[in-house]
Amino acid sequence: MVDLSNTDTVKFVHSHERLYSTAEHSHADHAMILIPRSGTMKVIDQFSQQHRSLEPRCAYYVASGVPHETKSVRSDQKHFAFYLNKEWETFLSGHFGVGAGAGLLSGIWSLGQTSVDLLQILEREDNNVSSNFSGRGNRDWKAKLSALIAEDCLKNIKTSTACFVHPGEMHRGIVAQAIEILLTDLAEPPSIDTLAVLCGISRRHLVRVFRQQTGKSIHGFLKDQRYRHAYDQVINTQWSMQQIALSVGVESAASFSTGFREKFGVSPSALRKKQRFGL
Repeated sequence: MVDLSNTDTVKFVHSHERLYSTAEHSHADHAMILIPRSGTMKVIDQFSQQHRSLEPRCAYYVASGVPHETKSVRSDQKHFAFYLNKEWETFLSGHFGVGAGAGLLSGIWSLGQTSVDLLQILEREDNNVSSNFSGRGNRDWKAKLSALIAEDCLKNIKTSTACFVHPGEMHRGIVAQAIEILLTDLAEPPSIDTLAVLCGISRRHLVRVFRQQTGKSIHGFLKDQRYRHAYDQVINTQWSMQQIALSVGVESAASFSTGFREKFGVSPSALRKKQRFGL
């Protein structure tokens, strides 16, 4: 357990310990901000009853007195832990116009870009495997940098809503929502801008997470689904190729036939003929 008895404001710990794990515990006089740098960690938060994965670019905040467990999911891990005493946290909370605690006890937040950049500097310069230091006075630049990181994290924590769902899980939910919307009307799906609005995120964010989760662009996914749907119609209906083309948003039978052949290696007419005669 980290000794916090002599910490004036913020204490920083950079852990490289393999198979890192803590039993359930709480900090009587300090809040904690835990930030993985490599490898996934698991947070078991008794206050929120959350068992969540915590990965780089995310931070777990837990107020003093809240029972919690943390452990690495993989043996090779590194993480930063910042311990904030109550007086300093109260001061910063007031500075941000939010009362200390403000009904907030624990949670997981995405890191702001300022924290990401400062953490990269801190990690690059910290070459001592067991580097521990306290934020006492103005002599230690690492202590100053740690205080800036903790302050930026705390500002984000105090002024935004916690997301207990890991961002990866959030992205899966966003993409699932986008897919549901797209599949509702393959003939006239919404534009990407409209789809982003319906999903509650920016166009750029939607395009990025959609490709991350599906391995395809939105247009590529839509085209694939159109022809998969058309395949079923070719073999299971008597619709003309023009009707099928229009039903999936392709304007002409000729374009539909070309795209279909590229996708399945056979024209829709030839596929229907094979199905009809059992070829």
